[in-house]
Amino acid sequence: LDEVGHFVQQIRVLAPHAALLRGDVGGCVADQRAARFGVRGAFAAARAMDVAAAAALVALGAALGLGWPYFAGCAAAFAGLACKHAMVSPADMSRMGAAFFRINAFVSAAVMAGTLAAVLT
Repeated sequence: LDEVGHFVQQIRVLAPHAALLRGDVGGCVADQRAARFGVRGAFAAARAMDVAAAAALVALGAALGLGWPYFAGCAAAFAGLACKHAMVSPADMSRMGAAFFRINAFVSAAVMAGTLAAVLT
């Protein structure tokens, strides 16, 4: 019986993550933000956070004296962020899963590749 309880608890923990992987954003932070500030406000907040992240990445690279490969990786990441916001609008959120989950994976990989290249050269 203890094993069954543990299994049920794991399903409760993993079920929301499975929904996110399918692109179902119901109940996630984005939905909570949209409910509080409206859809347009949630999109404006997402844009502002991406701009802040881009500024922080540039400042970090400059502060650490990283070379051009880091900034090239950041440029690719920034292009991905711009693409993300071009794919989805408050009027058409049909590609929300692809835009906000797959593009963010690309952004992370681009920054990591640029960082590795800058550190190893």
